[in-house]
Amino acid sequence: MPMYTTTTNVNALLPDDYGPLVVQPALDASVFAQVATTVTTSSTGYRIPIVSADPTASWVAEGAEITPSDPTLQELTVTPPKVAGLTIISRELADDSNPSAAQVVGDGIARDIARRIDQAAFAGLASPAPAGLTTLSGVQTYVNGTAFANLDWAAQAISKAETVGATVTAFVTSPATALALWVEPVTKPTTKRTTSSRKRGT
Repeated sequence: MPMYTTTTNVNALLPDDYGPLVVQPALDASVFAQVATTVTTSSTGYRIPIVSADPTASWVAEGAEITPSDPTLQELTVTPPKVAGLTIISRELADDSNPSAAQVVGDGIARDIARRIDQAAFAGLASPAPAGLTTLSGVQTYVNGTAFANLDWAAQAISKAETVGATVTAFVTSPATALALWVEPVTKPTTKRTTSSRKRGT
């Protein structure tokens, strides 16, 4: 019978020495990884607890009984998918090359892994790639229908997030949109101060 990464107790056999060469550089290069919360796991499943409703509180008089309440809990189980690349080099090349052939190859694989992560997250790819942001339901959107003359679109997005208890920590955009934001004149709110003077009579 063949063995897989899902085979019970096989984690002890899996190598864990690829992080410095490929994994961390890929995370550093991925835009999605930079704005998301990344976690590491050696398991084939990762459980995320979700509080879908908070316990309730109320004003009570002194000595009155407090009505207990419980939060509503849910759970999201994530099965980490795999993105990988393979380049074969000889032992002699690995030992004798300068700069290190392993480092050059590892850097190249890391850059392409970062691209694949961003494609899956933002554009959406077919299975076995993970489902991206485009597959999410129950999300709020704001369409900026004009040129970027001001930052109203950002304020609108932040407001929509705050109405559901979320906090916007980053904005992600394409290079073309980033250029438009950079070169378009942005109108910033200004504050006018009105002053008055009174002449004292003699």
